Amino acid sequence: MKAIGASRRVFKLLDCVLSIPKSGNKCLLRNYDGDVEIDDVWFAYPFRPSHMILKGITLKLKPGSKVGLVGPSGSGNTTIGNLIKRFDKPLKGNILVNGIPLVDISYEHLHQKISIISQEPVLFNCSVEENIAYRLEGKATSADVKNVAKMANAYEFISNFLKSIKHLLENVD
Repeated sequence: MKAIGASRRVFKLLDCVLSIPKSGNKCLLRNYDGDVEIDDVWFAYPFRPSHMILKGITLKLKPGSKVGLVGPSGSGNTTIGNLIKRFDKPLKGNILVNGIPLVDISYEHLHQKISIISQEPVLFNCSVEENIAYRLEGKATSADVKNVAKMANAYEFISNFLKSIKHLLENVD
């Protein structure tokens, strides 16, 4: 069951249909350490062209830097990652890697150099407690799980959800 849960996301990525062609034949330097530059990028999804997700975003990422994109759901954080991975194409603006326009870089080569870390959690077919304690491989106490849930700002949500389920079960005929 754990493998099935993890494989769903992998198969979803493998089945992804690109909105842009796999054009480009350039490769980056063997030991890639260049800049990523997002220059005046505008983006809206084709199914909602009047709702601009990104409006003139400019960002320079230096080698070795760590950048966190923070904002509410729908603010464009994931979209920026998808544009860098060439899963989507900007309506306006350019994305450059080592000064090379992203569309000129070999799609396969680019994906050998970029890793994907999803913000979507994978939940296994087991209890909430077991999902939280999964990485600790049975070594976590209930107190450990409670502390982790609190640190992740999930404790209140989980508690309220479980109370709602309990209430529903008590009122079932």
